Amino acid sequence: MKIVNILLSVLVLILAAVSAISSFVLYDKRNILVDGWNEMAKTINETSTILDRESGTDVAKALSPKTLAHENYSELDVNLTKFASQAQKIQTQRNELGATIAKMSDILSISNAPSQSDLNKLSNYKSSSNDAIEGITKVKDRNNSTANEISRVADKLGVTVSARALKSASYKSELNKISSRVDFVKRRINTFNSSVKKIASSSGAGSINLSDSSYTSSLTKTVSSVKKLKLDYDSTSRKLRQAKGQLADFSKDARVKDQTIAERDKIIADQKRTIAAFRDPEGGGKVEPLIPPWKDGSQEALSAVKGQVIDVNNKYGFVVVSLGSSTLIEQKIGRKGFHRVNPQIQKDSDMVVARNLDSNNGKFIGKIKLVKINENCSIANVIPDSLNGRRISIGDSVYFSNETIAKLSK
Repeated sequence: MKIVNILLSVLVLILAAVSAISSFVLYDKRNILVDGWNEMAKTINETSTILDRESGTDVAKALSPKTLAHENYSELDVNLTKFASQAQKIQTQRNELGATIAKMSDILSISNAPSQSDLNKLSNYKSSSNDAIEGITKVKDRNNSTANEISRVADKLGVTVSARALKSASYKSELNKISSRVDFVKRRINTFNSSVKKIASSSGAGSINLSDSSYTSSLTKTVSSVKKLKLDYDSTSRKLRQAKGQLADFSKDARVKDQTIAERDKIIADQKRTIAAFRDPEGGGKVEPLIPPWKDGSQEALSAVKGQVIDVNNKYGFVVVSLGSSTLIEQKIGRKGFHRVNPQIQKDSDMVVARNLDSNNGKFIGKIKLVKINENCSIANVIPDSLNGRRISIGDSVYFSNETIAKLSK
């Protein structure tokens, strides 16, 4: 019995030792579990904090390490649901962003447009995003280049279009400017083509085709026809001018001949009057001898010249006389007839100046030399040596001496 008691005591001792060891081991395991729990809570909090960053959410505050501590085990399911919901929302956002980028790439017709699945994969999203950015950049560059080119072309059309406005919401109004200008240019081209066709038809070029392929050749044909027409016109104009010149010459000749005929008719009429003047109807048909009419510039005409001094300039030694290139002398023909002739007064001719020539007290004053013959008067220089102290006065008579007449009539 004593042995049994000893064995039981030893067994109890062993069991106590085992129990103590087990308790120590369990306590150690508990500490490990608690530390792991706390690490898990910390990790969840840090992960939630990362997910909250720039997401507009604040889940990390509700998932603090304290809230997730093992003491709050009863609330673990509720708290972990918040974490799972946040992760689900982030995933949904990622998928929607991937779908949006993929759709934008497709809309912009990017050649290397990434798929949504590529954008969703962590291993591919970076390169896929870069492909999308590269493609979008190319589209932007292309749009900028297109806007600049449109602006340049618009400038050639004579309309100002802003490349900057073409890349803004007001692009339609800028494009409408080009459209309006193009419509105007088109109408002008149509009008021009219609006019060119009419010119071609009128100038002899015939029907022309102003399509793109035949435009140059048709214009060349029209221009050639117009040039020929212009040459013909110039030739006709020259001939017309020549004809007008000839007609003017003919008309001039005709006027000269008409004038000659009129002068001869006048001479004939004068001669008829002269002949008639020789007849005296009251004298029973008595006929006087026929005196030949004087000729222009003849001695008889010069002998009959008689003028007057109408102005005197003693300071410069010249006078003005009443004789000129149109002076006419009347030759009495018969009892009633007169014949008018031009004595043809010449420059550098000497004339005698006398006073009271028509009275018994007439006297010689001096001599003058004609220096300028006008139509109705003449200017003469006084010959000083001829005056011998006498002075020429307005009203003095002037005439040609026999010696001067003989010189002039040679």
